[in-house]
Amino acid sequence: MLRGKEYSDQPAINIRLKKGAKGVWSSTLDGQIGGSPLARNVNFNIMKFAAKYQNLSFLKSNNIGNDLRQEIKAPTNINTQGGIGLVLPNKAPVNGSWSYLNDTHSTSINQLFKVGQDKVLSLNINYLYDNEQRESNDYRNFFLDKNQRVIFQEQNNLQNRRHYIASSINYKINTQRWYLKNTFNTQFNDSYANGNLTLTNDMIQQSLGLKKFAISNNTIIQTPAKHLFSHISSKLSFQTTKSTLTLPIIEQIFEQYTIDTEHSLSLYRTIVGNTHFDVRASATTQTENIKRIRINDNNNESMFQYGFYAVPRLSYFHPNQAWQWFIYCPIGIKGYHKRIPKREILSGHYWSINPMLSINYKANDRLEVMATASYQENYNSLFELLSHRYYINYHTLFDNQTNLAPLRNKSLKGTVSINYKDILHMLFANVAFTVADLRNGYTDSYRSENGKIVHQLIANPKYYQVFQVTQELSKGFYKWNSKISEIVNLGRNRQNYLIGGKNYDGYTNFLILQMNGSAQPLKNLSVSSNNKVSFAQSYIKNQGKQYNYWTLNSRNDLLLNLSNPLVLKVESEIYYNSYFSSDKLTHLFDTSLEWKLKHITFNFQCINLFNKTTYQRAIYNDVLLSVSDIRLRGRTFLIGAKIKIP
Repeated sequence: MLRGKEYSDQPAINIRLKKGAKGVWSSTLDGQIGGSPLARNVNFNIMKFAAKYQNLSFLKSNNIGNDLRQEIKAPTNINTQGGIGLVLPNKAPVNGSWSYLNDTHSTSINQLFKVGQDKVLSLNINYLYDNEQRESNDYRNFFLDKNQRVIFQEQNNLQNRRHYIASSINYKINTQRWYLKNTFNTQFNDSYANGNLTLTNDMIQQSLGLKKFAISNNTIIQTPAKHLFSHISSKLSFQTTKSTLTLPIIEQIFEQYTIDTEHSLSLYRTIVGNTHFDVRASATTQTENIKRIRINDNNNESMFQYGFYAVPRLSYFHPNQAWQWFIYCPIGIKGYHKRIPKREILSGHYWSINPMLSINYKANDRLEVMATASYQENYNSLFELLSHRYYINYHTLFDNQTNLAPLRNKSLKGTVSINYKDILHMLFANVAFTVADLRNGYTDSYRSENGKIVHQLIANPKYYQVFQVTQELSKGFYKWNSKISEIVNLGRNRQNYLIGGKNYDGYTNFLILQMNGSAQPLKNLSVSSNNKVSFAQSYIKNQGKQYNYWTLNSRNDLLLNLSNPLVLKVESEIYYNSYFSSDKLTHLFDTSLEWKLKHITFNFQCINLFNKTTYQRAIYNDVLLSVSDIRLRGRTFLIGAKIKIP
């Protein structure tokens, strides 16, 4: 009965309804209004659970920073997946109620039918309209060499309007002999972003229209066969995208479609003692086509990639669970076929081995050692290899001057962790060591040209290395139902750059300290605190100035039951950045008051009580210093009620 099941870290709920609640429609209306200009937060849900079907539907609308996109898995990006689009204002890494300036409506309908004793059909339809605004003053400093920089200083504001529609049909059969699950998905996204980019002596109008349609089908079948052909899976997907970038100097249109397939068949599986063996045949294909349209200048490029693998999997489980190990090693051939009209056709293939090893040793009920290692190879995407000049945004261009063949990108990763847990004493500890080494066939080089940044792929190996040590400790206490935890993260990132034809090595050393705690010292009082301090040092080797800075992020919550029906909640966040010479501290504060009655709850809420309307952010990553003043939502008052409708 567990065939086809997968482990998940998502929360699950198991509801047993009373007989009187079955087959009855019920709903909840939660509404808030206030602010100047008018602010709102409305949530309406309706549900019905019957013996043969279930329905759960939602209607939501707000303009106070509640992100409904994530609830229905709608896209959040403004630019294309390839990064083409507008020069975007930076975002503040704070709660959406302060930083996400939105006007959003969404609806979701979820219907489940029990077709038979072992058959379930579920349907899902989602719609979202989102109008997002961003505004910031940005300073960007690009490294060219020891004595030269390219600097952009600008005021930036934009508005992005998005319509998103998605549907899903899921059919599942789960008997004692057979398991089948088929999922059919469709998505349509239509967005339009426009805004003004104000430079020192000029104002640039920029806009991006983006339309995307995707359709996919995923099938999993598990048969009653003991050894042969026990597992079959198939994935098919089609995606088409059209983007129109309009700048004062140019209008650039990209039309792209991608077809992906992935098929897998279990050829043979067996169990000998405590050892499990399985070998599968796997085939993957990807077809890409990109057409760029400009006045008197059209380009069309396509690439087909394929892979055929034998995938042996071997695992061992010790009788007393002291040892467990797992080996997964796809072995096969991977190739490509790239075509550009009026140019040579490029093709090639290579033998591919992508092993993965996992070992667990459990010394006793409290101490466990785990180790994993993996190696992977993949090709560049067609978008990276486009052989003509195009705009990424107003400041940035890409210019691959030749017909480039895809090269192999390789990654090697390894982790060793030691875990200790004492459930009775609520004590948990962990130490982990992580190493990663990524090697790409091409380096994304850049240079300055007429005040713009021009990127180009160069057949020069690109490396990115990570060394990291993480230590965690958590202790719970029966007194006050309290818990305290700490995390220490120490490491170094290293990568090479190709800038203006010269090679540079960039380093970032970092130390992150976290201390979190929660307690309920009184029956009617709960408090929690989450604090993170980050130290970073970024520099280019032998190129002078090093940037050293540290930041503090502290979030503190208080929940106070003033009387039986009256509850006060306070949320405070403090941010500190040592980069700034003044206004280093940002303090954001929310509060709400609820009065709970039998069928209705009244509430009063204040967002950003101190009316902090600007967030200062500074980021440095070896070759780019980015400093921003980002607009936040000002002080907003809301009053509302939540009603349960039987």
